[in-house]
Amino acid sequence: QQAERFKVSMDELVDERVRIQEARAGGIRLTTEQLNKLVTRLAERQKKSPEQYLQDLEKEGVPRATFLQKLEAQEAWQRLVMQKLPTAGVISPDALEDEIEARKARAGEEEVRMIEIFLSYEGQPKSQVLQNAETIMAMAERGTAFDELAIEFSQAPSQADRGLRDWVSLDELDPAVQRVVAAADSTPRPLLVEGSTGAWVIAVIGKRKIGQKKGKTLMDLKQLFLKLPQNIQSLDAQRKLAIAAQVTQKVKGCSNFNDAMISVGDEGSGDLNQIDISTLPAQVGRVLQAVPVGTATPPLPVPNGASIFMVCGKSDQFETVKDEEIRRSIIASKAERFSERYFREVRRKAFIELLGS
Repeated sequence: QQAERFKVSMDELVDERVRIQEARAGGIRLTTEQLNKLVTRLAERQKKSPEQYLQDLEKEGVPRATFLQKLEAQEAWQRLVMQKLPTAGVISPDALEDEIEARKARAGEEEVRMIEIFLSYEGQPKSQVLQNAETIMAMAERGTAFDELAIEFSQAPSQADRGLRDWVSLDELDPAVQRVVAAADSTPRPLLVEGSTGAWVIAVIGKRKIGQKKGKTLMDLKQLFLKLPQNIQSLDAQRKLAIAAQVTQKVKGCSNFNDAMISVGDEGSGDLNQIDISTLPAQVGRVLQAVPVGTATPPLPVPNGASIFMVCGKSDQFETVKDEEIRRSIIASKAERFSERYFREVRRKAFIELLGS
């Protein structure tokens, strides 16, 4: 597994260098200040300081220098793509307005919220890419956070957003992804998709109708709290953490979770009722977003101990999407498709130049 992970990482490293070099050739070079601002923006989304955000990534196995190079490659490439869009014949103002009207006319059709990890076939055998994708999927199934895997491995523009594709219509997706997503339920379970230009590992985390945007997510939650001693290595702490792991693995459904709260929970356990998950700590909110109803979370750190949450109900509140939001979505979709084509050309050119050197 380590060898396979190393191979995937090396492929990613090559692609990042290609993106950075092409951007610099186009006059785009990010300064340290610009990179720091990007890190600050990502950290603020998780209500962390930039230093805390980078330290947490390092704890998860993503070295600081590796992440900063990945971030530079992603941002520089996106700026290059947006710089070239107007002259590439990809979009015009009139065509954009026509698409906005067409999108409004399709109000009521389905769109999805998903996390994706994309691996391109460009520059390596298709069989190797599919093997890399299966390795990543196995890592996700063993419990590695899906969004952290997206940061480390994905070659899609969504990598900068931890792999999140935030409410896209089915026709904005690759046809192979489209077919899988249309048939999938909202589930954190990873799905492998073999496309014409690359492989995806995806997780569908929400579906809704076109013309709506997500407002708040309300969850009916229960909490099993375990008070832990300061010395987390103590026998008492380890005993309680073992109990917590058993609850997560074996307790299914809210009525059974009630019994577990009574039998092993400490003071502070009980019903939290309906909560807007945006009010919770970012780490807790991310985990809850991916947990199906009737399933318990892993033990999560909270003040003075650890808590397991049971999702007993989940409801998304939606609002009507405005024209400007539709415009941004269409431009982003066209930019992503142009980006994929452009990168294939750049990657092929770099490979040819390498062979000729």
